[in-house]
Amino acid sequence: MKKETMNRRSFVKKSAVAVAGLGLASQVQAYVPLEDEKHVREYDSNKALIDTLKYVDKSEKADQNCGNCQFYTEAKEGMGKCTLIPKGLVTNTGYCISWAKKVS
Repeated sequence: MKKETMNRRSFVKKSAVAVAGLGLASQVQAYVPLEDEKHVREYDSNKALIDTLKYVDKSEKADQNCGNCQFYTEAKEGMGKCTLIPKGLVTNTGYCISWAKKVS
């Protein structure tokens, strides 16, 4: 068997490719899509919970909405994840009876 030796030029080329590959891999990992980006009402399994929480897409209370609730996390423009509802996104203008003021 012939033993290959690596010269400096070969080492530099392979290192550059490896570094570029790592940079590309980190960019691929940068966006992780949400498992469920649909509205909460699009999941039949949420119906009973939504009814129990009396969730509505538009709050009638000016100072109480999903956007300023402690259970809400913004996910994409105007929509976010509620920790009380397992699947889907709620509107940031929504409201339910479990609303609690977000603590900053």
